[in-house]
Amino acid sequence: MDADLSGHLRRKRDSSALDDHLIYAVRVSTTTSGKQPWERGDILAPRSAFSSPFPSVGRPQVAAQVLPAPSSTPAGAVATSVAVKVLGKLPATKGPSWEEKLTDNRRAAVAKWEALLMSHGEHFDCYRGVSGDASAGRKADLVRTLKASATLHSRVGPMMRYVKFTKSAGLDAFPLTESVLYVFMDQYCRTAAATFGRSFLESLNFAVHVLGLDLHVTISGRIQGVAKTRYLEKRKAVQKPALTALHVRTLEKIVIGGTIEEYSGFDRHCAGFFCYTLYARARFSDAQASANLMLDVTESDDGPYGFLEASVTRSKTSYTLERKTRFLPMVAPINGLLDESWGTAWYKLIKEQGVTLREGYPLLSSPVTGGGFSLLPISAEHAARILRELLRRELGDSADIRKLGTHSLKRTLLSWLAKYGTEQGVRAILGYHSTHCGTELVYARDTLSGPLRQLGSVVSAVALDHFRPDSTRSGYFPSRKGQEDAGFDPNAPEQEELDSSSSGSEDEEAPDHDEVEKACDALASWEGPVFKHKTTRVIHLMASSDEGDRIVCGRKPSTSYIQTAVPNVLFPLCRQCCPDQDGP
Repeated sequence: MDADLSGHLRRKRDSSALDDHLIYAVRVSTTTSGKQPWERGDILAPRSAFSSPFPSVGRPQVAAQVLPAPSSTPAGAVATSVAVKVLGKLPATKGPSWEEKLTDNRRAAVAKWEALLMSHGEHFDCYRGVSGDASAGRKADLVRTLKASATLHSRVGPMMRYVKFTKSAGLDAFPLTESVLYVFMDQYCRTAAATFGRSFLESLNFAVHVLGLDLHVTISGRIQGVAKTRYLEKRKAVQKPALTALHVRTLEKIVIGGTIEEYSGFDRHCAGFFCYTLYARARFSDAQASANLMLDVTESDDGPYGFLEASVTRSKTSYTLERKTRFLPMVAPINGLLDESWGTAWYKLIKEQGVTLREGYPLLSSPVTGGGFSLLPISAEHAARILRELLRRELGDSADIRKLGTHSLKRTLLSWLAKYGTEQGVRAILGYHSTHCGTELVYARDTLSGPLRQLGSVVSAVALDHFRPDSTRSGYFPSRKGQEDAGFDPNAPEQEELDSSSSGSEDEEAPDHDEVEKACDALASWEGPVFKHKTTRVIHLMASSDEGDRIVCGRKPSTSYIQTAVPNVLFPLCRQCCPDQDGP
């Protein structure tokens, strides 16, 4: 009996000591020098249960290999890509279609006007009959049908800023009175941008003639005087400079793959897009909308000769009902300043990269981490940065490169043609300027044949160094024979370049939305806070406070986002953050 009790106590003591030791081991030794099989690599290279009788002969050891991390970019858009570095973090999905994005943008513009009409509808003819006529609600939509989204945005902005000012000043915005209009022009417009006063008067005209705003007063001389005085203080317009011949040759070399530096497939695609925009004399937004791009090539003794031809679905010149239902033919010669064709090399690269050449798809969009490309076009701001970075990598940084933008591409060949002495009518057709040559010429495909031959002569003259467009006027032609062949008269006045400026929002490289959005906030309310993307203006909802600063859709807040307590609700909403919303 005593022996059994003694044995029981000893076993209990040993068990207690074991428990104490385990507790001590857990508390004191938080790490261990022992390696688990998955830490030693035994799973990839299992060790033999028996030692081999043969000496090691230095065969490759799988366990010593470091497996590469899965790539976050698709093939052709490697991490060293210049373009990917500019774009930053690539999207994980292809996102909504371009058409959906344009629809959201238009809804945002319409929502702004509706917010204005909801608060002051009795002063607008298009809104007064809504309560009494069921079809009247459709009237405003029909009135706005032919107006471009950019026009609706630009016209409503000054009107909303006017309403916000009068509200804060304790004045009645409507009905319009000369005294209130002058107070607004005198106090607000003098501190706003120099062009704002003129924009406000244009918005008033738009509201009067399109939406039926009651205008019982005349725009007095003093109101117009403030607008004109401020407009004269506007900074002189400085167009983006044209690319030099060296810049053009560099872009062609990147496309062809004849550079010292190594470029990814996506970099070369970007350079090819820039060459296409340049040789097609296209605006950036028009080049993005180039659907059904086709390669028309004829083999000759001197090599391939031909054109890249596209049908532009959305163009800045399509502002009438007739033009909206017609394609704008856009043609670019495939032969540039180098012996090898940039056009055939780029077209082949497009096929290899898997770019969709179909209506509704942008020609240049961001790569997606899972492969393929986004359905949304790259912005003009990002494209301009990619253009400058590609040239910097080859030529080094310079003041000439820092001044370049996407509009430099359209201006380049038009500038060369003007310096070469090409007549204005030919340049108007090549630049798609309907003001100078008429709609029937711009939209007629065969009209381009003659002007394209003249364009080819100018490009060939630059390639052969018979014409130097980057020199001063006296040095355009290095030989007298070159002057005679071109019919150039050094004593004649300089040919004036056609105005190829672009005011569309898709071509704007540094848009400023702040003042308009502040005015939007005054007419709408929302529970905040939210995050807003600086470039896309898409609104994202913030997660609950216990989750920290995080966006509901999973994106991580960065310098690309602005946190605001009072969101601008009249802009597109993130579909992941707000799955129940179709738009703003």
